[in-house]
Amino acid sequence: LQIEKEQVEENLEVEVVKNTELTTENRELNKNVAVGSMLTLSKMEAGAYKVKSNGKEKEGTSVSSDRFKACYTIAKNLIAKSGERVVYMRISTPELKVLASKDGNNTFNFNGQPLMYSAKQTMVYNNEIIESCINYDKVNDFTAGEYTIELYTEGYKLGEAKVTLK
Repeated sequence: LQIEKEQVEENLEVEVVKNTELTTENRELNKNVAVGSMLTLSKMEAGAYKVKSNGKEKEGTSVSSDRFKACYTIAKNLIAKSGERVVYMRISTPELKVLASKDGNNTFNFNGQPLMYSAKQTMVYNNEIIESCINYDKVNDFTAGEYTIELYTEGYKLGEAKVTLK
């Protein structure tokens, strides 16, 4: 019985080591899947626009612009979960203030912290390429300088662009 007990204890130790190794490998694989399933931008362009009375936009660099617009292309990703996603646009002024959205509740979660956003858009992602644009219509006059336009989804940053107004 003593010999059998020692044999079982040795086998148990071997199995515990294997289990620990498999658990570590599983965690690493889960991290890789999480990173691989993140949406990525293949293209992003941003600009300032004057909106005419008929609704047509004319791109420019004037502080008298009415709107910022960011157009983006999300790449195909076969391992990302399909479904609705919210894209947040965050616009920082030359004074590093964030232009607030008009909808009142204007924060989203980024790295465990609330961040203010300027506009948001809900899209349906079905693992295929998506092209879309998101707008921010001014509330107050814009000032001259460089604006930073960032896009976020699901708690991570998709990309950013700069727009300079004169």
